Amino acid sequence: MHKLFKRGYWPRVLVGLILLAELILIIWLVYLLTAGFLDSTWAWLFSIVVSLVDLFFLIYIHNSSVPDAYKLSWMFIVGGLSVLGVVFYVLFANKKPKKQSRKITRNIIKALFVDPVKPEVLEHLKEYSPQGKTIAQYLKSASGLGIYENSEVTYFPLGDLAFPAMLEELRKAKHYIFMEYFILEQGLFFDSILEILRQKVKEGVDVRIIYDDFGCFSTLPVDYDLKLRKEGIQCYAFNKFRPILAVRMNNRDHRKILVIDGHTAFTGGINIADEYINHKERFGHWKDNAVMIKGQGAYGFTLTFLATFILVSQHSEPIDFDYYRPSTYIDEIGGFPPSDGFVVPFCDYPAFEPVGERFYISLLSKSTDYVYMATPYLIIDSEMKNAMCAAAREGKDVRLITPGIPDKKAVFQLTRYYYGDLLRAGVRIYEYTPGFIHEKTFLVDDMMGSVGTVNLDYRSLYLHLENGVFMVGNKCLSAIKRDFEDMFTVSREITAEDYKKIKRHKAFLWGFLRLVSPFL
Repeated sequence: MHKLFKRGYWPRVLVGLILLAELILIIWLVYLLTAGFLDSTWAWLFSIVVSLVDLFFLIYIHNSSVPDAYKLSWMFIVGGLSVLGVVFYVLFANKKPKKQSRKITRNIIKALFVDPVKPEVLEHLKEYSPQGKTIAQYLKSASGLGIYENSEVTYFPLGDLAFPAMLEELRKAKHYIFMEYFILEQGLFFDSILEILRQKVKEGVDVRIIYDDFGCFSTLPVDYDLKLRKEGIQCYAFNKFRPILAVRMNNRDHRKILVIDGHTAFTGGINIADEYINHKERFGHWKDNAVMIKGQGAYGFTLTFLATFILVSQHSEPIDFDYYRPSTYIDEIGGFPPSDGFVVPFCDYPAFEPVGERFYISLLSKSTDYVYMATPYLIIDSEMKNAMCAAAREGKDVRLITPGIPDKKAVFQLTRYYYGDLLRAGVRIYEYTPGFIHEKTFLVDDMMGSVGTVNLDYRSLYLHLENGVFMVGNKCLSAIKRDFEDMFTVSREITAEDYKKIKRHKAFLWGFLRLVSPFL
């Protein structure tokens, strides 16, 4: 009942009702249009026109660049629902923003290419790991961010452990604090951070926040960014949610970035909400993670944030990127740490290539011994599935951990659908029985690893702004391996027999969910 009186609750209910009314209106208008023509003497002509329109869209979808699985889903929807299916496709299917938006974003992304990689760093990386060098160069080319030494990485296997470290580092800030998160929710976690941010504003620290408006639809009051701007915090909501059915609402900012004075950065799976630190229980034990990067590698996250800040704030003045370099303030923490492997921050934008998916496929293909993966959702295209299967068939120890307790039941069932082909190829699959696993982590051959925000699902791989960090040779990789081993211990391994039993009861549901997977 307390939600009924929570600030911003009723405006959001109104938005939901408006969207529902728009959907009903569209369906009604399509019905009137088709019924009116079918009852007239022009029915034959209308039928021919509709058939031609359907054929045009079916050909268009078949020749589009989306993954095959989603082509088939949309072709079924358009073919089965005819005019209504075409309307749904126009409203929801095109994953790319408008041409003008892509042009603006492309110009902004150029800001990321201001940190060239030193030749000696590439040489050191090649000597240590030729495979790592190849992947790092791809990420540099695709994201524009750097390849760094002189960076120390600390791994937190739980949000509970990252929380106090984040507060401690925030209290040390003297120049700027940048935060970019999919979800901010009022509670112990966010309120503790906000208290520090307000104090830092009084001290003259440049504090900036970006949050996703849809991600915070039920967690923050309406126009919360305006409220924080009045308090001196430069806060902006990404892609403001409007009660209009449109494809642009598919593109969300799913990143998790905290940067402090350029020399310290956090990223990982955790949003700023109490379930992520297990202060509030929703789906059993919430298993998530984060990393803290100190040193040169933090600059990649600074650049990622600034590029998005320019986009959402419509900032027109040139930014002095050198001002934000870690070298500007590194003396305040006693200089750069000694080299602890190599750190490669990366990010992607939905208007361009799927950096996250290509990066994951590279990790699978260039592994030699094992690949451990953790993801909350598994809705993959044939390219990703084939890469996982191929790695297992080559004799590599490929293991995947998914949740034991789901946060979205439909997505959980669709995740289980994909187990079949993976199990047959030799992939070992575990479900984390204590609760919900939200981390997005890869570990390869004790040598390479990744922590970030990119789920193994269509939205993360193709629709959202995402980020992560690729690590080669870092000491924290041993901590990540221990974390995986601990998760395997408390997880239930799904066998081929288990899958057959599950499939026996869920096959029809899985078939339906696959058809509507573009909406999940």
